[in-house]
Amino acid sequence: MLRGGRHCLSSFFSGSGRRHQSHGLHYPKLYQNTHELQQRDNRKVLEFYQSALSREIAKSEGSQVLDIGCGSGDTTHKTLRPLMVDDFGCRRIVATDISTSMLDYARGAYPHRAISYDVFDVSSADSAQELVSRYGHFEFVFSFYTLHWVRDLAGALANVRRVMLPQGQPSECLLSFLALNPALLVYRILGKDSRWAKYVESTTIPFGEIYTQESLQQMAESCDLKLRSCEVLSMEFGHASLEKLRDSAVAVCPIHRTIPAEQRNDFEKDLVKSYLEISGGSEIFNYQIAVLHARSD
Repeated sequence: MLRGGRHCLSSFFSGSGRRHQSHGLHYPKLYQNTHELQQRDNRKVLEFYQSALSREIAKSEGSQVLDIGCGSGDTTHKTLRPLMVDDFGCRRIVATDISTSMLDYARGAYPHRAISYDVFDVSSADSAQELVSRYGHFEFVFSFYTLHWVRDLAGALANVRRVMLPQGQPSECLLSFLALNPALLVYRILGKDSRWAKYVESTTIPFGEIYTQESLQQMAESCDLKLRSCEVLSMEFGHASLEKLRDSAVAVCPIHRTIPAEQRNDFEKDLVKSYLEISGGSEIFNYQIAVLHARSD
């Protein structure tokens, strides 16, 4: 269940202001098989906010949708396409990701005449300009479980605005991402272990920020996004087993591929132990997601 919450978390622990690199996910099949949490939250967010989306915008001839961070493609195909193409009548969804391996998987697993898959780095203004030059601007922009991976959220929001229609022409975005990510604490724990410390550095762990409603409002407004709503929601999810927890943690681990093959089994054990440490031994985890709904006019 979604539970509204607005907490001042900017001083949760020292060092939360570090900036990080953007990362793509590298294990598409594993991610596809283990991301029940993301699937559930994506469905709930879209179901809750779909009545707030403007059908009038979709009536423009040739209206198109951008999905930023499509991952393995299932949310684009199974959740976003039925609403935006079949119901709203949009001509096309351009499903993008920074990871070419994810895009290759999505193209093979979820082909559709109304979906085009392409590379896009939301942290790059040049990439945003290249995307617009290929497809034009977008009436609708969506992003689910992606923006917490970028090193500069304000810059990413500015690029979201760049790919929306210019001032005076109505377009809309709905963005959801982690505002408080439990993995942030997990990698703090792993970084204290001499075996893993050299892999856990500020440049290898992308999610180092804790976002509050106030900070998100300021960022969005500074990027000329006209907010309709900005929420930080408290969430809870329980993994069915320790194996499921391990697989889901590995699927989104930004350093797993850098661990030597002969040490990966030990690393995965410590990864699970670290998650259990922050949850008090439970397979149920609490976290927070941010949801921003904004327009260009």
